Amino acid sequence: MRKRLPAYFEPEELAAVLRVSPPRHQLYFLLCARAGLRSSEAARVRHEDIAWRNGEPAILHIIGKGNKEALLPLGPSLRALIPQFSAPDRKGWLFPGYRNGRHLTDRVPRYWLGEACLKVGIPREKAHPHALRHSFATHLLRQGVDLIEVRDLMRHSSLAITSIYLHSNPERLQEAVNTIDGGSPPPTTVEPQEPVLRHTEAAVLDTIRVAPGITGNKLAVRLSRPMSAVNGDLRKLISLGHVIADGQPRRLYPAHDDAVALAGSHEVARFSVGPKAMYATVKARRLEASFHH
Repeated sequence: MRKRLPAYFEPEELAAVLRVSPPRHQLYFLLCARAGLRSSEAARVRHEDIAWRNGEPAILHIIGKGNKEALLPLGPSLRALIPQFSAPDRKGWLFPGYRNGRHLTDRVPRYWLGEACLKVGIPREKAHPHALRHSFATHLLRQGVDLIEVRDLMRHSSLAITSIYLHSNPERLQEAVNTIDGGSPPPTTVEPQEPVLRHTEAAVLDTIRVAPGITGNKLAVRLSRPMSAVNGDLRKLISLGHVIADGQPRRLYPAHDDAVALAGSHEVARFSVGPKAMYATVKARRLEASFHH
């Protein structure tokens, strides 16, 4: 059975849903669409879970799936709306249920969202709160937020789960497709372009940028991927000059432009994997020194 891509709201659809919803419903929807909460997590938010700074809500403490704790930053829309329903000294459920002492069940917000979608003509398949959480990840990636940061905000266990949202953003590949458009005459001069990386290669490169000098084994553990798959992406990144490897065990470094200028183009670091020898543009040790100055 083919796995479907996650349903999500376009920004204008989300705005329309909020426009026809009362403030209490808006708050619930925004906790999912602008803080990435699951519907069941939003239903269990307590007043004391909200950390206030300078008189406004700033951080939300969540105990989510798998009993994992997280501190989530609150964006402008939530900071503006939460004070209508909460205060630093209040305690108890942010969304009390119809029974005393119980929180709201997530079936009720599902009804709220279904009614709002019906009013503005949004398809029925989007009328569930989890589509709001999908919208959070999709909108972040469209705004250029790093995949690793999106993973942390979504509280996914691995980048492989987060990477499914890349398929919801085909616009990021538009420039690549435009380069082979047969309807346009070939340019007389061609500017050098960065190769379009697959999302797995991009995740490897982002992790190396965050932790320069990381070994291949630690990289595989951090990405929750088999070493053989990570090695395949590393070979591509090294051959493109994005990553430099040196030492035994090999340590991995990002090939920053400033490091290339520092070391000089005549210096080469060699990296051999299997039958092929890959080459980068600068020595890893020179690059490592540049990180400490």
